[in-house]
Amino acid sequence: MNLNNQFSKINLWQSYLNVWANMAVIQSELKIIPDWAGKEIAKNCLIENINIKNVDKRQKKNKRLILSLAEELSVNCGEAGAYVHWGGTTRNIIETGYTLIIKESYKILLHNLSEIMTKLSGLSDDYSSTPMLGRTLKRNALPITFGFKVSGWIDELSRLIERLNEAEKRVFSLKFGGAVGAMHGFGDQSLKFTQLLANKLNLTNILVPNRTALDTRIEYVELLANLGMKVGKISNEIYSLMHESIDELKEIESKGQYGSSTMPHKKNPFYTSSLVANCSILRSKITLGLESGLASHEGDVVSDKIIDNITRDSCNLSEIILKDFNNLLNILFIDTQRMENNLMKTEDYIASENLMLELAKFIGRNESHNLVHKIINSALEKNNSIKEMLINHKQINSHISKDRIKYYLNPKNYIGQSIILSKRLSKNASKISKKITERLDELNA
Repeated sequence: MNLNNQFSKINLWQSYLNVWANMAVIQSELKIIPDWAGKEIAKNCLIENINIKNVDKRQKKNKRLILSLAEELSVNCGEAGAYVHWGGTTRNIIETGYTLIIKESYKILLHNLSEIMTKLSGLSDDYSSTPMLGRTLKRNALPITFGFKVSGWIDELSRLIERLNEAEKRVFSLKFGGAVGAMHGFGDQSLKFTQLLANKLNLTNILVPNRTALDTRIEYVELLANLGMKVGKISNEIYSLMHESIDELKEIESKGQYGSSTMPHKKNPFYTSSLVANCSILRSKITLGLESGLASHEGDVVSDKIIDNITRDSCNLSEIILKDFNNLLNILFIDTQRMENNLMKTEDYIASENLMLELAKFIGRNESHNLVHKIINSALEKNNSIKEMLINHKQINSHISKDRIKYYLNPKNYIGQSIILSKRLSKNASKISKKITERLDELNA
């Protein structure tokens, strides 16, 4: 299934027809319309039965798509056509049709996330003990492992998946109340009708179908913007680790791929740069989404048009982003030797905290921190070896042997709980991927 085609004219119209079909069947069961009419309407709610040119002609004249489509459907249904769109309003059909398509796009979203979590699980496990530099404020900080870095990505994405799961009951909901939401056209069977329609479409039913309550759709745009934030953050980090001054990650080039149209030596990333850009665009959608929530009274077509457009754009962008992220993970080269080289260039001082904390057991943390900091600064000013000055410092030697000082300063001996966390999050990611697959089976059923 290709999400880029989900919001096509044909798909949208078929989705609207699906709403009318289910609406008619349930209304006939409740005797709101005749039983024979419901069956006839449902039978004709197929896009191949609709003369698209006729609908386009009607819409050109009356400026109303749903009215034009309903009129064409009515013609096809003969006498039953008198009961098409009974009690509904344009927004009921469009919003419910969009919700059904969004739900299909959500399945694609979950499928991609499941694959991504499986791949990240493998990276976190495979590189759980691969040492590298940790960086804070864009400067060298403490040694970690690449697996630990990936475990952080897993943890963030797992919270997004959790939020998506929790939001399903609100996002995939039915608001079906007629012209102003008070169910004027459904009579005494109104509440039963909307509940049965919600059940039939596998949606939750909103008790008060307020047409201007766009919070459920806005919540989904917020979640997709959150996805843009998280994948954008990861992509930005990968992008920075591809800088030639760091060069710890690379995209494996495909046969015939070029980095530049003019510079033969260039090896530019393809997926990473696109991800950074598209994630930024996706995040920007939420501002307009929140603006659409300021709809007025019992109906506001301006807000409706805004939310429909940004929902469609956000869904399409999300698919592109997750597809590209999946592809990036397939061709991502982890240069473990470069990671080690970058780490060992800083071996004189990068694990100084380890020595400082050991020394603190004898002279206190503050005094120990000040002393080690002073020695490092002095070595830098005199262009001396930091490591040698720490190893040969009399006050430190009085508490810790030179061999132990060397041990504490070795970056590979100071990676914290990187390995344990990498392994743990690898298992978590695998479990999450399995749960997503199970949820997809439920949604498809």
